[in-house]
Amino acid sequence: MRKRLLTMLVLLVAVVSGAWAADGIECSASDIGKVICTDGSIYAKVSDVPTGKTAAAMIAYIDMENKNGLALALSNEGSMKWSDAITACEGKSAVAGGTWVLPSKEQWEAMGAVNSTSAKALRDGFNSVGGTNMESGAYWSSTANDANDNKAWRYYFTAGYNWENNVNKTVENYVRACLTFNILVAPPTYSVTLAEGTEDFDKWTIEPAEAAEGASVTVTYKGEKKVKSVKAVKKAAVEKPYLEWVADQKKLVATEIPAEVTTVENANTDVHWAAGTYVVEGEVTINGIITLDGNIDLIIKDGAKLTVNSYILGSDKNLSIYGQANQSGQLVVNSSGDAIVSITTLEVHSCKVKATTSGDACGGFYIDEINVYGGSVDGEGTATDGYGILLTDDGKMNIYGGDVKAEGSGNGYSFGIRSGYNGATVTVSGGTLWAKSAANQAIGSNVTLKKGDGFSGKIEYRSDNSTWSETKDASAKYVRAGY
Repeated sequence: MRKRLLTMLVLLVAVVSGAWAADGIECSASDIGKVICTDGSIYAKVSDVPTGKTAAAMIAYIDMENKNGLALALSNEGSMKWSDAITACEGKSAVAGGTWVLPSKEQWEAMGAVNSTSAKALRDGFNSVGGTNMESGAYWSSTANDANDNKAWRYYFTAGYNWENNVNKTVENYVRACLTFNILVAPPTYSVTLAEGTEDFDKWTIEPAEAAEGASVTVTYKGEKKVKSVKAVKKAAVEKPYLEWVADQKKLVATEIPAEVTTVENANTDVHWAAGTYVVEGEVTINGIITLDGNIDLIIKDGAKLTVNSYILGSDKNLSIYGQANQSGQLVVNSSGDAIVSITTLEVHSCKVKATTSGDACGGFYIDEINVYGGSVDGEGTATDGYGILLTDDGKMNIYGGDVKAEGSGNGYSFGIRSGYNGATVTVSGGTLWAKSAANQAIGSNVTLKKGDGFSGKIEYRSDNSTWSETKDASAKYVRAGY
């Protein structure tokens, strides 16, 4: 007698659900700094835009709570009077889901605050994605002077975040158009899996493995038993999972937060973390050393920020750092010595990690191995002889996704990336790398920089008063990959 087999399909919510807005662009906070095309599609940079599409603007501000965003055109409209500036911006070629305007005072402030309090990062952030950086001068806003309708506000980039509201509208200032848009949230999709305990588990196939609600899914059994029934059950959604890189899928995958976690709390003394999972919610500050007494998984929720005003001591343990869907969680470490140090393997999956040292011959990171899968890694040495990222002898950094920045901003023996005497290897398989030294080499001569399997981007070198070139230059003050 053939044995009866009952199989249950389980549907798991894989991404955050939400309704479609009437009009807008589908994006999230992780898309800040990326390029929008006229059809509303988004790419990391202009060089990634396929033939037949036209890049239009760089995303500069995202408000997921209120579902709206702002992007700036990739180049200026020119220099002109206030009324002409409004006309020029509103007359730009249409972008699906967005509206062109001359940015208001409030919109300039929102975009500047996202990038930095001086707005310098906003001003200088276009070349790296294939646009044209803004000028160090004044730009019109659409906001008129309340007391005098013949005058308006203008926004200065010369020294940073400066305003002037007593400017005659007939004066000519720079103009950069702003694209305003609503944010679309994609419909929920579901992972389709066999229920635990299903017989002949390896003889079933499911196509597709992920599907939107209402879509057809084909379940095929290739075994010898007789299937009496198949039942589909929708399980509860995982609430705000974190994102983890899955190597065989080569992508970040939503993963449920473990039931047993330790919530990171404010501290004014040194702290020790035993092995386990730690979660950061909201703004948390630790004014002391964090010592890892075991391997640590650190989850920084969207909008949360952990600031460490000392350093993180790995004690030869591993540290894996995760974020959530918007990849907006932040870890910021400020140190007078090596900021994140003595970690065997540091993994950054989906959040922003910034480590800064003010010590000579010290690194923002001083680590054996760094693996970057998403989010961003930013190391800076501000001392005369400081290093952004310092790899140990035979150390390595593997970049699979996300953005890595390493800068030695001191005017002495500074490096973006340096290693011990035996050398180190940096492999770029995805994402981007930007390395800079203010006065020396962006990447030390004993650091090997190479492309990983399947990486089609460029590795380029530049020094002062020169152009980017793919010809290797060990003395270059600037090195970039994936731009």
